[in-house]
Amino acid sequence: MLRLLHSVPGLLSALLIIVLGITGAILSVDPALERFGTSRPAGVSVAELAARVARHYPGAEQIERTASGSLIVYYSTDDGARADRVDPVTGKGIAAHVPSAFSRTVKQLHRSLLLDTPGRVATGGAALALLLLCVSGVLLLIKRVGGWRQLPRRLHGNRSQRWHAGVGRVVVAGLLLSALTGAYMSGATLGLLADGMQAEPDFPAATSGGPPAPPARLAALMATDLEHLRELVYPIPGDHSAVYTLRTVQGDGYVDQSSGARLSYRPHGRVRQAYELVYRLHTGEGLWWLGLMLGLSALGAAWLAATGAAVWWQRQRAKPRIAFNSAAQAAQTVILVGSENNSTWGFARVLHDALRKAGQRVHTAPMNQLSSGYGAAANLFVLTATYGDGDAPPRPTSSWRCSGGCRPTARPGSRSSVSATASSRNSASSPGMWTGRWRRADGSACSNWRRSTASRCSSSRAGARWWANGWGSRSNSNMRRPIRARCACACSNASITARRKSNRPSCCASGPPRRTRPARRWRACCRAGACRTSRRATWPA
Repeated sequence: MLRLLHSVPGLLSALLIIVLGITGAILSVDPALERFGTSRPAGVSVAELAARVARHYPGAEQIERTASGSLIVYYSTDDGARADRVDPVTGKGIAAHVPSAFSRTVKQLHRSLLLDTPGRVATGGAALALLLLCVSGVLLLIKRVGGWRQLPRRLHGNRSQRWHAGVGRVVVAGLLLSALTGAYMSGATLGLLADGMQAEPDFPAATSGGPPAPPARLAALMATDLEHLRELVYPIPGDHSAVYTLRTVQGDGYVDQSSGARLSYRPHGRVRQAYELVYRLHTGEGLWWLGLMLGLSALGAAWLAATGAAVWWQRQRAKPRIAFNSAAQAAQTVILVGSENNSTWGFARVLHDALRKAGQRVHTAPMNQLSSGYGAAANLFVLTATYGDGDAPPRPTSSWRCSGGCRPTARPGSRSSVSATASSRNSASSPGMWTGRWRRADGSACSNWRRSTASRCSSSRAGARWWANGWGSRSNSNMRRPIRARCACACSNASITARRKSNRPSCCASGPPRRTRPARRWRACCRAGACRTSRRATWPA
């Protein structure tokens, strides 16, 4: 189930994530470029800035300060409206403010895919999908390496899998931040979430009506620091009832152009402050270093989408094509397979073909398709493989139990074995296999089956404890020595062996109980289902 939650949204949104990742990486450079091209003097008030700008721009109508610190003056001339970037120290113009057509197109592509409202809906959905992919990917990676403490260790698998998981664990923090902030901003743009922009101060009913004073003498502007300025709109020339509009980080208000008094003021609410924080975290404006980090994470998102699609395609190609698969009701032999990367299906196909050539009617299916209709079956093969640090594969998604007090017993004249091997380090290793016939404790045949909802030894208490009779063969090249300790947990692959690992309980360490691990304590831990298979699991001795 967890893999489906990761693969299906990833495939559906792969192209969108690639587009958003590349455009987001391009946009992340703008805050850094603005920051390095702007001086930020300390201790300068808005009144001083307005006075400096007035000397060079007599027709100034508006001063805007971006989150990165750039100052833009909008003014009127005989040729029309103009906009310049100015130096806050001198008030002189630096260059004409002409937004780049390329940056504007990339920004619209990132926000709405150049499709307006439908595109904004699509990008919002992609942000939610990216959030789900990050969470499910982290959980899958933790399961693969055997715990969150093992995340920094070396990864195994083919090239696409290693690159996908390796890049993912580096950029996942940045992608989580981008996905959360992007989803919130999309919801606010579509009107689904509040952004606090609607709260405007009340326009003053009356002003002093006196002649306008120089901006440098206005008390409200003198009390406002330049670092807090967002926008200053000049009053209409010649209108004594007009006022200055002052917008700052803390709130918005109006200033009398004659007395310099603040006529009305409304501070920003918590919703507005939260939205502005989210905006800065997502765009990197005012936090240029964070913007560059998020840009690298955005490139990682495009890479993850491409490699994830490649891993999915390789997994689809690895799926077996079982020929001459008999029906479950008529099969003499049933082969059930549980695999993570479909490597175990190769063994199942070889076994299926060999049994069919021997004259058997064989039915091969995933372990999740366990059925009660095996009326003609005399043999049952269960092929499974450990994954990651020896954990059971996600398929089957639930562990088994046999109702009516059943437990596996050996078929007369045969030897049965249960093994858990073929870890992700070596996908060509022999899979775990059990063969035999199911019987009740009194020896009578058992045919009805049902599955329990638990899927791991650590949480499965309702399943029956299974024991295996016989010995397994040592064909896994990764195994170095047999392990004598055995823990009978309620799990699908019966008796489980454990090696001593730093992240494993001491009572479930491999090997027979020693003086530091009393046998009673060790058995109690195993009964609680706390031990799991290790990355190099072996057959029970």
